[in-house]
Amino acid sequence: MFIKVRRGIEGKDRFMKRSLPKVGWRVERFMKNIDPPHAVLHRLDDPKTCITVSVDALMNDRLYSRIERS
Repeated sequence: MFIKVRRGIEGKDRFMKRSLPKVGWRVERFMKNIDPPHAVLHRLDDPKTCITVSVDALMNDRLYSRIERS
């Protein structure tokens, strides 16, 4: 039996959308004054482009996958 350990999201973590796997995003900051908390992500290949995503959505493996640092 395998147990999947989920670690929290921190600044500078990287993710990709499952629906658009060629684009990577980096967490720049958190907006904790919104319920549920959200993260502001900047596109890796175009840092001027940013999106705001709920932390719950980033933790959902069906929507986003973490890009591990090498």
